Amino acid sequence: MANAGVKTVTNALLSLDGFSSERAMRGFAELMTHVCQMYTLGESSSVSQQEGYDLAESALYVLGFFGEEPEVAVSLLESEDVVGAWTERRKLLEARIPEVMSLWRQVVVTMPPFRNIALRDTLASIERLPNCYDTFFGAHQVPCSIDYPLGTPVSEDLRGLDYVEAWLAQLLEEARFLA
Repeated sequence: MANAGVKTVTNALLSLDGFSSERAMRGFAELMTHVCQMYTLGESSSVSQQEGYDLAESALYVLGFFGEEPEVAVSLLESEDVVGAWTERRKLLEARIPEVMSLWRQVVVTMPPFRNIALRDTLASIERLPNCYDTFFGAHQVPCSIDYPLGTPVSEDLRGLDYVEAWLAQLLEEARFLA
C-alpha cells in the first residue's frame, strides 16, 4: 500500500465531515490497495509518498469526493464492492470525454479567428485530451496545458475533467459574446 501518501490523505479525510466511519476507512484502504497493485503491476506493495497522495486523490476524484456531493463518495467507500464502484465511476468519467471534446469542437467553430498564441496552444493541447487523460491514476489532474486566461476564470478548486469542462464552457460563452 502507498504507506506515507495514503496516511497523509487519510489524515486529511478524517478531518472532513462524514468521513469518519470505520467502514469508509476500510473501503478506502481496500481501494488504495487495488489501485496501488494496478499502478505497480503487482510488483510492489508500496509507492512513494507523492505517488500515494496522487493515487489517493485520483481515486477519490473518480468517486466524486471533490464534487458537489462528497457524501456520495463516502457512501461508495462504505459499499461492499468499493473496487466495483470505483470501476463503474471511472467508466462514467471516461464516457464524459467525448462530451467534453464536443464542447471543445463548439469552441473551435465559434471562436473568432484571433491570432493569439496562448489560445491556439491551449486549444491544441485540449485536443489531445482523449489520448492523455488517465482515469486510472491521474483522474484528478488536468492533462493539458491551459495557458489562455479567461475573462471570467473558473474555480481553481475544480479538478481533472471537471476543470477542463468548466473552462471550455466559459470559453464558449466568451466566444459567443465575441462572435
